[in-house]
Amino acid sequence: MGLVYCIFNVLYFVNNGRGPGGRPYAYDLMDWRNPLGSVVTVLLGFVLAVVAQFLLYGFYRARLAAHRRLTALMAPDAAVRYSLLSSHLPATCYDFLLVFCSDVGSIN
Repeated sequence: MGLVYCIFNVLYFVNNGRGPGGRPYAYDLMDWRNPLGSVVTVLLGFVLAVVAQFLLYGFYRARLAAHRRLTALMAPDAAVRYSLLSSHLPATCYDFLLVFCSDVGSIN
């Protein structure tokens, strides 16, 4: 969608479109009379969009890890399975985070 807007903006400028106040651009950042600034704006927009997608994917993976870990801890035989790691279930939030964080990297 951003690419479509970028193409529209260039065509708007090339065809002498006028924005508010009679300016030959709609936004200061997309003033194609200064092509370097406009290209940097467009490229930065694409880079930030990719970074945002990677962050969202990271949140998704963390959510899957939390679900798997919490489901395993809530299982009826959880005390038996996790007794191999320690003699008791995590007693404090710190103990829980230590066990939880050790499993985050092992998700496929």
